[in-house]
Amino acid sequence: MIDKQYAKNLLKKAEIYQKYSRKRNQLFTAMITSGGLKPTMYSEEIITNHVKLGDLFKE
Repeated sequence: MIDKQYAKNLLKKAEIYQKYSRKRNQLFTAMITSGGLKPTMYSEEIITNHVKLGDLFKE
């Protein structure tokens, strides 16, 4: 679950990455989880892609 504090942390990391990499490309945040991602106001706003761990091992 992504709460307000974790969302703020993710946004800060993205900001720092853009500052020090000097890249102006758009960033996409993806989450890889074992049990899924509970939809919240913050996850809907920040997370662009979500992959469950089991999806990586499908044939």
